[in-house]
Amino acid sequence: MPRSQWFRPPRHLLVLFLAVTVVPATALAWLSWRLLEQDRALESQRVQERLEHAADLIGTALERRLSKPTDQLFTLAQPAEDALVVTFGPHEIEAHPSERLLYYPFVPPVQEPPGTVFEAGKAFEFQQQDYVGAITAFRALARSKDPLIRAGALVRLGRNLRKNSRHREALAVYEELSRLGPTPVGGDPAELIARQATCALLKDLNQPSELQRAARSLYGDLQHGRWQLDRVSYQFHSQEVERWLAAQPGASADRQAALALAAAVESLWEQWQEIRRGEGSPRGRRSVWVHGRSVLLLWDSSPEKLTAPN
Repeated sequence: MPRSQWFRPPRHLLVLFLAVTVVPATALAWLSWRLLEQDRALESQRVQERLEHAADLIGTALERRLSKPTDQLFTLAQPAEDALVVTFGPHEIEAHPSERLLYYPFVPPVQEPPGTVFEAGKAFEFQQQDYVGAITAFRALARSKDPLIRAGALVRLGRNLRKNSRHREALAVYEELSRLGPTPVGGDPAELIARQATCALLKDLNQPSELQRAARSLYGDLQHGRWQLDRVSYQFHSQEVERWLAAQPGASADRQAALALAAAVESLWEQWQEIRRGEGSPRGRRSVWVHGRSVLLLWDSSPEKLTAPN
């Protein structure tokens, strides 16, 4: 054997040495990493527990501070400028101030005159296309002492006068119909039907200045809750009037806020239906996000009534 190989360690000893040193070192590194991860997890858990404890303390403090104002809100005689108090009953809804609510979750059903009352005039109008005969029949009914019959007759009388090109007479009839105010015609107030028909007639007569004046006035009343309408009727009439306005009204901040308030009331109405079925809390508060705004809802209810300052 060459002398140079005397001092070389046997190959198996080198492998054994590496196994004895590298394997424990690897195991030690792995254990160290595991301990570090466990320390991190434990610290994260402690931080989370501290945050939850702080949140509980804050929530408790807010609950105490909000409970008194919440009770006071239910006794407010005059809500704040951006607030609304609504009261739901089984068949009615009251809003205060009413001009802040653009539309209602539902409109109580209204009484309508018997359909047979107008049969003779309708036969002249639609079957015989005898508009003069229809005008005579409906004009007689328009003298009825029953406001429901009178309102229905005036709507039909104005329509037949327009068909007969007697536009000035039709405008006078719509003015008379407007004076019947909230008297229902087909579910909508007589005044609203009359003023919208007036705008349509002014459009046909090509009278832009008078049309703009009438349309702006009507649009303003629609946006200030003059009539108790459901959402479908409100949207229909608003869109109709918008078509006649020369300058299309934009989505102003005030209107967006009013739309959000109406949508929030609609949401609260649906919640009350759940409460009446025993599926919700009879008293509480929550926030809803509608039309890009957050609206705070507070309510106190029974199966017969819900009051909510929003």
